[in-house]
Amino acid sequence: AQIYMYGEKGLCTGTIEGERSERKTVLIEKQSAATVTFHAVPLEIRTFNLKVVALTNEGSDIVVKPLKVIAEGQPVEINQAVLLDPTNHQRRVQRDVSTPKFSDTIDESHKRQFSAITLTVPHNVVPGTESCEITAVGDQFGATVETAINEPDQLLKKPRGCGEQNMMYLAPTLYTMKYLKVKGKITPEIEDKGFSFIRHGYGNQLSFKKEDGSYAAFTDRDPSTWLTAFVVKIFCQASEFVHIDEHVMRSGVKWLLDHQQDDGSFVEDNPVFHAELVGGVQGRIPLTAFVLISLEECKCDVENLQLSKQRALAYLEVHLGDVNESLAVAIMAYALSLSDSRLKEEANNRLMFLSKYDKDVNTMHWGVDNTAEDIEATSYALLNQLLLNDMEKCNSIVNWLNNQRLQSGSFKSTQDTVIGLQALSEYAIRAQMPAINLVTNITSNNDMTFTKTLKFDEKNSHILQNVKVKKVGGMIFLSTAGHGVGSLSVKLRYNVFRPAEELCKFNVTVNVTEVKEERKDVPHIVNFKRMDYFDKILPQDLMRLSRKFEEPPEDYSFLNIIPRNRVAQNATVVAQRSKRTKRQDGKENSKLILKITICARYLGNKATGMSIVDAGIFSGFIADQEDLKKLKRDRIIERYETSSKGVIFYLEKIPTEEEYCFHFHVHKDYEVGNTQRSLVKVYDYYNPDETCTVFYSPTKNSALLRKICDGGVCQCAEGGCPPRKPFEIVKTFDNDEKEKGLINYFCNKFDYVWKGQFKREKNEGGFLKLSFVVDEVIKHGIESKELIEGDTRYLLLRDNCSPYLLEKTYLIMGKDGNKQINEEEQIGYRYLLDQTSAVYLWVSPKEAGRKGFQRLLNHVITRLKSDGCLE
Repeated sequence: AQIYMYGEKGLCTGTIEGERSERKTVLIEKQSAATVTFHAVPLEIRTFNLKVVALTNEGSDIVVKPLKVIAEGQPVEINQAVLLDPTNHQRRVQRDVSTPKFSDTIDESHKRQFSAITLTVPHNVVPGTESCEITAVGDQFGATVETAINEPDQLLKKPRGCGEQNMMYLAPTLYTMKYLKVKGKITPEIEDKGFSFIRHGYGNQLSFKKEDGSYAAFTDRDPSTWLTAFVVKIFCQASEFVHIDEHVMRSGVKWLLDHQQDDGSFVEDNPVFHAELVGGVQGRIPLTAFVLISLEECKCDVENLQLSKQRALAYLEVHLGDVNESLAVAIMAYALSLSDSRLKEEANNRLMFLSKYDKDVNTMHWGVDNTAEDIEATSYALLNQLLLNDMEKCNSIVNWLNNQRLQSGSFKSTQDTVIGLQALSEYAIRAQMPAINLVTNITSNNDMTFTKTLKFDEKNSHILQNVKVKKVGGMIFLSTAGHGVGSLSVKLRYNVFRPAEELCKFNVTVNVTEVKEERKDVPHIVNFKRMDYFDKILPQDLMRLSRKFEEPPEDYSFLNIIPRNRVAQNATVVAQRSKRTKRQDGKENSKLILKITICARYLGNKATGMSIVDAGIFSGFIADQEDLKKLKRDRIIERYETSSKGVIFYLEKIPTEEEYCFHFHVHKDYEVGNTQRSLVKVYDYYNPDETCTVFYSPTKNSALLRKICDGGVCQCAEGGCPPRKPFEIVKTFDNDEKEKGLINYFCNKFDYVWKGQFKREKNEGGFLKLSFVVDEVIKHGIESKELIEGDTRYLLLRDNCSPYLLEKTYLIMGKDGNKQINEEEQIGYRYLLDQTSAVYLWVSPKEAGRKGFQRLLNHVITRLKSDGCLE
C-alpha cells in the first residue's frame, strides 16, 4: 500500500496545506497491520483534522481523524458577576463599591451606572492561553435561561457519573421551565427542548433505581436515604410538566416511610458523599429535615404519608436547639416553615442570628468563605424567607447569590446549583421587576479600538448576548444607562505554568516509572478498530502499484472503501525501496509501558467527602483497562471514567491521617516526540476550592523526551519563532528605496524597537524566559522610553526556537506586551517573541557581511531616535 497525508495549516508536517505528503510504501501481510509514521509538530492550540489516504491495487481508503492540541499548564477560570441596575432597584446604600478586581458606581438620579473589571493575568501565565468572554441578559433569572434550555450540561463542567450528579440534567432545566411558564415567556421551541432534557434526565436516573424504589449513588452500591429523598423531590416537581411514572414516585416515598426510625427521624445507613449534609454527630437532624422537605414538596398519595410527616416534624421541633451550623439551621428552618410548624418563627430567628448582612451593598448570606456549602445554606434561607413573605430580606439574599454565579448561571457544585436555582426561580416568579430598557457600552484601556454596545428591552430580555474580548489585559469599562435590571458576567480564562503550591489543600505525589514488556513474534490483537486493513500485497504487485500511482488522482472521491473488519495479528513494514527492514532488537522491539503511582492525603482536620482524582496521562498513551477494573474493587475507589486526556477516579474519601496510594499502567498507543508533562488534579467534589494540582514529567533519560521531527519539520516548527533574517526583503530593494523600506518596516510592522543584551535565560514550561536589558529605545510602544531605557524586561520565547547569545547586543522588534501581575505583585508587561517579532544580532559595519547595509541600518536607527515615526 502507498500511504500519504495531507498538509494542514498550523501543523508542521513538511507539507504545504492541502498538498499531499511524500508517499510511504508499506507491505501488509494477510491478517496483519502495519504502522506508518508521519512527523507532525503543532503550532496552534486547536483541533486539526488529519487526513490520510491509503492506495492499493485492490482499492483505497481515506481516514480523517481529529488531533486536539491543548495548551501547557493548569487552566484557571475567574468569573465576575455584575448586576446592571442604574436605578438602584437593588436598594444599595453605598453607591460606590470597590474591590481589588472590581469597582461599581450607581448614579440613580441620572439613571447611570459605571463599572470597571480588572483583566490582569499573573506573571506565570502560559502565552496565548488568555481569553475573555462577556455575557449579558436582561432577565433577573440570568444566563440560566439560555444554558438550561440549550446546553444544560454546561451548568456543571464536572464528572457526572453518580446518581446525584446525573440529576443536573434535570433539576436546573425543570426550575427554568417553571419560571418561564409562570412568566409567560415560554415558546414552542423552548418547550420542546426543555421537556426533552427533563425526560432525558428522568430516563438516565432510572438506571440508579433499585427494585424497592430506592436509589444509590452507584449501581453497585446499597441505597441511600438522602439520595432517594432528593430524587423523589425532583421527580414529583417534574411530574407537573412531563409524564413521570406514578409508581416510580410512590415506591420512592414508600421506601422512605419504611425506613423512618421509631422517634420520627431518618438515618443514613449507606452515606453518599455529601458529608456536610449527612455526616457527623448532627447528621440525623439535617437529614430528617431534608427528607421532610421532600415529602412536603411531593404530593404523592401514599398510605401513612401524613403520619410520617407529623412524626418527622415532631422530631425536628424537639431538636431545634441542637443545631448551630448555618446549613443545618437553614434546612431545618425551611422544613419547619413548609410544614407550618408552631416553631417556624423561632427557627427563622435562629437562622437570622447566623446571617451576615452588608447594608452598604445590601447583601445577606450565611457562612464566611463563599463555599458551595455557604451558597446552599443561603439558598435554603431564601426559600424560607419566600415562605414567610419577607421580600426585603429576599432582595438582599438574591443580591449576594447573583454575585456568586458562574457565567453559565450555575454555582460551584451540584447541590448548591440545584437549591440555588430553585430558590432564585421562586424569587423571580414572586418578585415584581420593573420594565427594562437598558444600554451598556463596553470599552477597554488595553485596546483603544475595542468598543461594544449591548441593548436590552422587553423583546430581547431573555436572549443571552455575547462579546469576545480579543486583547486580554488592563481593565474593561461598562457604562450602563436606562431603567430595569440585567445580569452581566465576565469570564477570564488562562493557563498557568504551575499551580500555587501554598494553596494546595492536599498533599499529592505522582511517580512514573517505565516498564518494558517484550513484544511477541505474533501478538494477539483483540481490537484494532482505529486502523485500516488491506489484503496481502505481493512484492511484485507492490512494484507495479508504485508505478501505477506515481501521480495520485486529484479527485479521490471515487476511491473504493475497503471494509475494516479484518483482525490484525502481525505486521511487516517495507521501506520505500520495497525492501524488508531488519527486525530491530531489544530496545526498539519492546512495547513501552509506564506505571503511574498517585498518592494523596487531605490536609484538613477530617477526611473529605467524595473526592475526584483527575489523572492526566501523556499524549500517545492509553490506560490499561484491566488495571482500572481491579482498582474499582478497592474500598476507596468507587468508580472511574476514561477520557481523551486521562482517567477520572471517584474516591469515597481521601483520608487525613495517612496518604492513600494507588497505581495503574498505561501503554504507548502511538508515537509522540518530546512528550510534554501532564497533571493530576485532586479536589473535594462538594467543595471545589479544596483542591491541589501537581504536574509530572517523564524521567530525564526517558525515550519520551526525544524529538522525532526530521530537519524539514523541525525547521517548520520554528514558524512560531521570530525570523532569523528579518531584513532579507528590504535588502532586495533598490538602493534609493532601502531607507524608506526600513523606516516603513520599523514603523508599520512593530509597536516597539529596542536595542540591548540578553543576560540570562530560564526554561519554564515549554518557553524560555529571557532577561533583556534595554540599552536604547529606538521606538517606544505602550511603555515610555523614560520608563524602560536602562531597565530589564522579560521576554518569552518558545523553547523550540533557536537560542540567542548572552551578553551580545541585539535589535529587538515586536508587538506590545500584555499587562500582568509580576512576582513582586506589581502590574507590568510581559512580552512574547513569536512570528510577529524580529530579533537581529547587532554588529558594527566592520564586522558585518554587508557593510553598506549595516551603515544604512545605523543611519535609519539614528533618524528614528531623533525624528520618530512621522505620519
